[in-house]
Amino acid sequence: MKTFVLAGLLASTLAFADEVVTQKDKAFAPGDITVKAGQRVTFVNDDTVAHNVFSKDAKFNLKIQPPGDKQSVSFDAPGTYEVRCAIHPKMTLKVKVVAP
Repeated sequence: MKTFVLAGLLASTLAFADEVVTQKDKAFAPGDITVKAGQRVTFVNDDTVAHNVFSKDAKFNLKIQPPGDKQSVSFDAPGTYEVRCAIHPKMTLKVKVVAP
């Protein structure tokens, strides 16, 4: 019985691990992601230039992210959200949020 409880807890923890999105060569990678409601997305600036990740839909703005910086955002409600870089307008990312 304890094995099943532990396996269930481990599966729950893994299901809500942060999704990592990198910023490199003035692009998001991966380009589109799907996460569960309540899951966090970590934006990592692996580029040589600063970025400013924001979403009007999800109502967040990470402000200036210098190279090497990483910041996380939680997507709590199901839906599809557009994420952009305020500095590089061609940088776009679609985040689809599904029920857990």
